[in-house]
Amino acid sequence: MPTGEGSSSKDAAFIPQLPPDIAMTRSATADELIAEMSKMPLFMQNLDSDDGDNIELEAIKALAYDGEPHEVAQNFRTQGNESYRTYQWIDAVEFYTKALAVKCGVKEIDEACYANRAACNLELRMYSFFETPYYHLSCPTTHS
Repeated sequence: MPTGEGSSSKDAAFIPQLPPDIAMTRSATADELIAEMSKMPLFMQNLDSDDGDNIELEAIKALAYDGEPHEVAQNFRTQGNESYRTYQWIDAVEFYTKALAVKCGVKEIDEACYANRAACNLELRMYSFFETPYYHLSCPTTHS
């Protein structure tokens, strides 16, 4: 059926309606759409800790700690290794620290994370890190 001047209101009844969530975006400006999209985890550019009411984001964060302790620690270690390979040493330090915080009890994972975190600090020229009480408390002594 051709559309144009002769269209009636009866023809409008056959046009499918948009879902309510999408229909309200028709009147939104581009800036409003971008602001709304930036709340979705897929489009986020930073993770603000003050936004605790974002259910989707909280679910994704919870997945990082899903599994047995050694699996979680290994996952953080792997992410640290990937960050190290791409010269993102600050991120790598954070991943290795998270792996150690899990306290999985697997000696191989813990030792690798301590060594890799130290290597990152050397790359960052954070020599003072090795003189702090934090470093001595966070590294196990090996007397075997």
